[in-house]
Amino acid sequence: MILSRIIVGLDFGTTRIRACACKMDYSGDIKLLYTASKPSKAFECGNIRNMEYAISDVRDILLQVEKQIGKRFKRVVLSLRGLDIGCLYSKGMVGISHTPRPVTQSDIRKCINVSSMMEIKPDVYVIDKSISDFFINEENYVASPKGMFATKLGVKIIVLTAKKSKILNLKHCLEQSGFWCEHICPEMLATSKAVTGRLPVMPTAIFDIGSKMTGLAVFSEKKLKYAGYIPAGSDDYSNNSGDAYLSKLKQCLFKIPVKVSDVIMTGGGVLKEDLLEKAESKLGIRVKPGKINSAIADLDSRDSNIYAASLGAVLSYRDLLIQERHAKNLIKKTSDYVESIIATYF
Repeated sequence: MILSRIIVGLDFGTTRIRACACKMDYSGDIKLLYTASKPSKAFECGNIRNMEYAISDVRDILLQVEKQIGKRFKRVVLSLRGLDIGCLYSKGMVGISHTPRPVTQSDIRKCINVSSMMEIKPDVYVIDKSISDFFINEENYVASPKGMFATKLGVKIIVLTAKKSKILNLKHCLEQSGFWCEHICPEMLATSKAVTGRLPVMPTAIFDIGSKMTGLAVFSEKKLKYAGYIPAGSDDYSNNSGDAYLSKLKQCLFKIPVKVSDVIMTGGGVLKEDLLEKAESKLGIRVKPGKINSAIADLDSRDSNIYAASLGAVLSYRDLLIQERHAKNLIKKTSDYVESIIATYF
């Protein structure tokens, strides 16, 4: 059981701060309570430009949320964006047995731990690790290896990073505002979670279009394949009739080693006139706008796009709480341990 709680998500854009307050019930279901948006000149592309103004703006919007929902809170979750967010790839492999045997959950955990042992620079902060691919016997890629016979198990992991100074500045801003950072989710992953619910099975590219940059996340078989930022946004689309901007999106898609079959576009930039139609024509791929699940929030098309990142951060934290609950399940841990012993010695 998960305790019912209020979770508040924050998203720092170039011109505005956006917040959403949600209630998570005992079963883990999320219901949106309130959204707020405030103009701010303290941030640019997810970075703090003026700490004094940033503290004041963050305090104002969070106190506004407290007043509207009638409940006090101290912990918030952040949707993190910025051109400094890096995407690293790491591979790991473990031997299972001299003769083929079924892969267990314990084998999968061991393999993930091995692949996670990579050198990270001291000025870099790891904000997310996602499994991209599993492979058995060095070459056969599989969606889920559990129960499959193999002698070796490998995994490819995507690691998303940000400058440590940026993270510390954002946390300091929150603390000086009277609040605490509970969780950080990369904006492109937060947006993807909000507009897709369950991660896509078919190869899908999700663009989050801001005023000065565009986030991109590519998924296939419910796994992240690529994440990054394009240094151009809706301002570039407005200034050059859109052709040069859409060409950059197309070039980026061609560089990714996944043939995308669907494109979802969200963010404030989607509200630009004819952007979706022109994007579909330029990319040659079906393009549709992002829409938040009505079971979570009854938002119109406009609000679905502009609050996707802050709401997605809330959903990301909800999923983390559920994972922690399963990890603490004594019966499940005992079962996995027994399964590992049987697979190793019998």
